[in-house]
Amino acid sequence: MGHFTVHLTRDFLAPPETIFAGWTNPDWHARFETPEGSGMRHEGYDTRAGGTEIVAIEHEGTRIGEMIDEIRVCDPPHRLLVQGRGVFGGACRMTMQTLVEFEPHGDGTRMHCTSQIAALDDQPTEAQVTEGWTTMLDRFETLLNEDAT
Repeated sequence: MGHFTVHLTRDFLAPPETIFAGWTNPDWHARFETPEGSGMRHEGYDTRAGGTEIVAIEHEGTRIGEMIDEIRVCDPPHRLLVQGRGVFGGACRMTMQTLVEFEPHGDGTRMHCTSQIAALDDQPTEAQVTEGWTTMLDRFETLLNEDAT
């Protein structure tokens, strides 16, 4: 079993209200978290406290698992706390708790993303989660920039 914490910080040139609204927008979330060709597909995203997000994970067109996330705290525009589990082969193979915080920083927003992971079979690795978060934040920033133009 592997366990680790990943923490990333990213600065954006928009106020916290704008960043929080973009991050919790279901259409945007699907685009930056599960874009076409990623092997993942959004099946729902309800950001209210108690709401759920379900992401199907596929390989060569066959569903091999899913991430089921429960929104534990939704405090616009300050924080979002998500507790999730990865289910593969009918069994829970990983758990994750993620805190995303949005704070004013200069003329924009500083976003802190902290994920605590416990995974059976040492999958995913810390490097994979870090790369996934970095890619997601890059895609989010692209959407934000496209929306500003």
